[in-house]
Amino acid sequence: MKILEPQGREGDLQSKVEALIDLAREKMQSNNAMVVHDTTSVDDQIQEQGKGDADVDLLNKLWSKLDEKSKRDFLVVDSRGFVDYIESVHAKTKAERRHFSECLCIDDTLRWRKWKCRICPQVNYCLVDCTWHILETHVQKFQPRSSSRPRRLDECFASMIRCGNWEPVDTAEAINLIKDKIERKEKLVYVNGWSCDWPIATDETRKDMLRQFGHVLKDYSENDIMPRSVWDWLMVYAEENVKLPEVPGDYLEKCKFFKSPQSLCFLEEKNIEYLLEYVRELSTDLRTGLVSKVVDGLWVKSLVKERIDIQRVGFNLLLDERLLFEGEHRDYDDVGTVKTFKSSGIYDHVIPKGDEIVSWLLDCPPIDAEFVSQVAEGTQNLEIWLAALRIVRSTARKEEGYYTKRDKLLTYDKIVVKDILEGAATPRFGELDDKEFTDGTSELFTTVQNDAVRRNLWKLRNSLNNKVVISIDAKILLNEWTYKKLHEFARLSVIENRLVVNIPFVKLYLQDKLRSMLKTHKRKITTESDHIKALEITEKTISDHGLKKSCSPHHQLQGDIFFSLARKADTTDIKCVYLFASVDAYSMSSLLCPDSVSSFYGCARSLIELGDQLGINSFYKKAESKARHGLSVKMLKPQESSHQFIEDDLKAELEDLINLATLKMNISEAMLVKINVANQMQGQCKVDTYVIDRLKNLWGKLDEKTKREFLVVDRTSLIDYLRDNMYDKKMIEHISKCLRVDDELGWRWWKCRICPQVNYCFTDCKWHILDKHVHEFLPRICSRPKRVDKFLADMICCGNWEPVDTSRAVDLIKARIKGREEFIYVNGWCNDWPVAKDEERKEILRQFAEVLKSSCSNDTLPCSLWDWLIDYTEENVNLPQVHGFYLDSWSFFKNPQCICFLDLKSLKYILEYVKQFTTDVRTGLVLAVVDRLGAKSLVNERIDLERGGLNLLLDERLLYEGEHGFDDLGTVRTFKSTEIYEHVIPKGDEIVSWVLDCPAIDTNFVSQVAEGVHNLEIWLAVLRIVRSTARKEVSYYSKRDKLQTYAKMLGEAEALCDKEDKWRNVYQRRRYALTFRSVCERRVTQDNATKCCFLNVVRDVLQEAESPRFEVLQDKEFMECISELSTTVQNDVIRRSMCRLRKWLNEKLVLIDSKILLNEWTYKRLLEFAKLSAIDNRLVVLPLVKMFLQNKLKSTIETHKRKITTADAGASAKRRSTQTR
Repeated sequence: MKILEPQGREGDLQSKVEALIDLAREKMQSNNAMVVHDTTSVDDQIQEQGKGDADVDLLNKLWSKLDEKSKRDFLVVDSRGFVDYIESVHAKTKAERRHFSECLCIDDTLRWRKWKCRICPQVNYCLVDCTWHILETHVQKFQPRSSSRPRRLDECFASMIRCGNWEPVDTAEAINLIKDKIERKEKLVYVNGWSCDWPIATDETRKDMLRQFGHVLKDYSENDIMPRSVWDWLMVYAEENVKLPEVPGDYLEKCKFFKSPQSLCFLEEKNIEYLLEYVRELSTDLRTGLVSKVVDGLWVKSLVKERIDIQRVGFNLLLDERLLFEGEHRDYDDVGTVKTFKSSGIYDHVIPKGDEIVSWLLDCPPIDAEFVSQVAEGTQNLEIWLAALRIVRSTARKEEGYYTKRDKLLTYDKIVVKDILEGAATPRFGELDDKEFTDGTSELFTTVQNDAVRRNLWKLRNSLNNKVVISIDAKILLNEWTYKKLHEFARLSVIENRLVVNIPFVKLYLQDKLRSMLKTHKRKITTESDHIKALEITEKTISDHGLKKSCSPHHQLQGDIFFSLARKADTTDIKCVYLFASVDAYSMSSLLCPDSVSSFYGCARSLIELGDQLGINSFYKKAESKARHGLSVKMLKPQESSHQFIEDDLKAELEDLINLATLKMNISEAMLVKINVANQMQGQCKVDTYVIDRLKNLWGKLDEKTKREFLVVDRTSLIDYLRDNMYDKKMIEHISKCLRVDDELGWRWWKCRICPQVNYCFTDCKWHILDKHVHEFLPRICSRPKRVDKFLADMICCGNWEPVDTSRAVDLIKARIKGREEFIYVNGWCNDWPVAKDEERKEILRQFAEVLKSSCSNDTLPCSLWDWLIDYTEENVNLPQVHGFYLDSWSFFKNPQCICFLDLKSLKYILEYVKQFTTDVRTGLVLAVVDRLGAKSLVNERIDLERGGLNLLLDERLLYEGEHGFDDLGTVRTFKSTEIYEHVIPKGDEIVSWVLDCPAIDTNFVSQVAEGVHNLEIWLAVLRIVRSTARKEVSYYSKRDKLQTYAKMLGEAEALCDKEDKWRNVYQRRRYALTFRSVCERRVTQDNATKCCFLNVVRDVLQEAESPRFEVLQDKEFMECISELSTTVQNDVIRRSMCRLRKWLNEKLVLIDSKILLNEWTYKRLLEFAKLSAIDNRLVVLPLVKMFLQNKLKSTIETHKRKITTADAGASAKRRSTQTR
């Protein structure tokens, strides 16, 4: 049944590609507004920007047509014309014109870039000068006495901290090691504070904490902000908390154990956690990171790469000559100096290369009038500048406060006596006169005992040390470092006039200039049948910007082209490859633009065609789903495309597709029309057998020297012959290009069909395509599904998979049990089981075994699928009166043969279940196409070159009898004309058949090989399939991670229930739902990645959900639902719900694991498509050489015939003269 075609869509590819050019014009005309209005949404701005990016390739083609002089002149911006254009189009008010003029003016310093203080009128032309002006005039930093500065950690200890690996030490083994060292009278050897002798603990939590602690200390020491007092305190803390029983302290002192940073690695988990939080608090200042991030972001926005110079006489703007070069000029012009040149002087040495200037022009942000006024008035970034200045001033004030506190602590004298006598926990820094001091302490002098004084002294000393070490010294050094880092805020003082002049005003002016220049260079990009050009343009755009919404029309256009190519293809496999590519193209179009109904229509249409070709019902189901999705989408806006159907017609077409798919799903597979895959043979010129025999006869009469010289093909004579006989100038240019051999000296090479990359090795080409144009996804090792091991795979593959007679097997088991005999399995199979005479079960088991063996050989059988098969078998094998523990004792269900005990119904089910995970129809089709087209690109005969004249020297094996193998390298050797054939003794006449076996010359094929676009359509189609496979892998792993996280959280919920059941006292047990609620209330206060998933699990369990719902809701919404249900749901309901969810997860994990492994295998197999990148110029050269040699052979034979005739005539005349005498 023919698929319904929408009216006006067939063959309408030319108009669609021409619409791509219109997108570029619309982008140029869309930037004519001076002010960005508030009513313009962010999405619209992004879409407009995307249009310019997506259509840069079209303008690149047009730019390449300009001559070098026009390209050089393009960079000279006429100042008068530039000002008139801006004032007439963009700067229409008086204020806007004044601001633009101020930005365009250059003072005596000849600089576009300057630094201006936002408080006073000071202007600098150097960042350092501006920074010192701000600090000296507007900050006024506090300068402490040298004696008051905290002592920093010296370099010796800092290097110890930096060079350590910070691994946790196993204290138990360490004690044994120390005892052993003491017995041997050996010392512990430390190198730079670390010893390799200590045993490493396997505690991952301690290891992670120590790693973080080490990073903090390393950063602390590298920034030179670690006080010596902090380090001393850390060592004292380690000495107090490291537990090494039975180890003498004097031995540790001799080894300088507690002077090494490695002593911290002996601490327990809680001690390390305490130190980590303590040190983090002392070594971080959030303000510094935030201010630096803001300053860096605004600084990058102020940088400009392109210089703008001035013409010496006319004051025209001279743009950066690097815009005409290939590649990106990465260096920023952060000085902004203006040079003066003559108009032609700056560009005389420039040879324009590439077309990147077009991308630079179209990358034009919208004009913001407020920003222009800020740059003109010198108030750019004023608000954030003043905010940062306040933070700098605050930091300076803090430093003075910290030093005041430190001096007060160090001079803590008179009141200390009162604090000691009164037993104060911490120092009190109140000021007392002599009378107050005497009144408060006179009585205490006579009552307080010595031991109390000692305790109070120790208490105050400990508190005082903590304050000095942790709070003051650390904060002073951190504050000083913060202050130095915050100096960078002075970069916000920059004023860059080129942000207004160059971007975007110059770009807008040049866009208009380019548009007027390119009016004379319009040309037709594509025709109705020229799919190659259309695919080249769209693929270049998709490769650069394929994930932007504006590329949706490009994907849809490729889908239309591939569907059209599928209709024209003669063989089923090529037709299906094009259809798969069109499905992916339409799917990407609908993904980027969900309201594109025409994309849903095209996808459904291609899926139905695939179902017809392959006879697979699942394609009809997918087609129906896509069509229904298209009906549910709002219709396209009229302005979105000029070739869309009206709403009623498109709805009717989608409904017709739904009815057609439903009808085809009901047709039995036997009635589906299947077309056998057949090789497409190339048409050949047929030659009469009589002519072949006659030429062979005459060839045999030629001498050896003539036969050798026959293989020398004069290149000039070949070109003249082709030019004189049939081919035009364009064709001769293509043939000449194919006859050239580059520096690599090879006829055969591999060319990427997207970029200009050329390789002379298949592997290099394949890796280039993968690295640049596919972007393979590399999952984490822990996320990969586990495959069945080799031992199990061997068990599966070596079995005969015969059905077992279960009734006789039961009798045999009973007899073995009675006789206390066991079943002996060899590699998973036992020959004692009786074979059933059930042909239907036997056939299904044979098919099932083939599927499993194929999966094992491809390494695509996951452990989860095999476990599911065994579990299913254990549930469905019917062995009455046989106890399970007997089967377990023989490992019955650990061997593959247990599957042979299943009945017919169960075998059919598992066969269909496993088939859907272990087969991919695309792989076989693509590989068949790749192999066939790759075989067509192979050539048997070598072609070498003459060393002097570069004539073609054909393969000497042509003078031999018999066949010779393919020359898949295409290497060119150089010889003298006679060298290559000196050792050759011509035999046979097969060269005549070779010369006459000349295929028809296809001019399109010759031009495709010459331009490197041979097999472009099928290459891009297969590339789409490869990219689709790579995207699927990303999607599968994402789903698997989501399922595993859900399963982990469900396991935690099950563990909570088990914990409640373990209480011996029934009255201590709580209902599961209340336990869930209390745990959820604690989790809500935490911020981790699994919180939302756990709340989801609890909500699903309490609501008795049939399957997980991966919803992202607010914590409040989850808790409201959980709190409401926690008072009513009973324990048995929760158990059933968790069991149901666990079963669903197990089935889905089996499904996703199987799909991942199959997809990975498919991806690896599809990489062979890079064979289609092969370009062999001999495919063009050899047929032309054969035509030339046919003519040469006939001429040679005619010449030889004339010589024989002349010789015979001379011999006859001589005989007659002899007879006359």
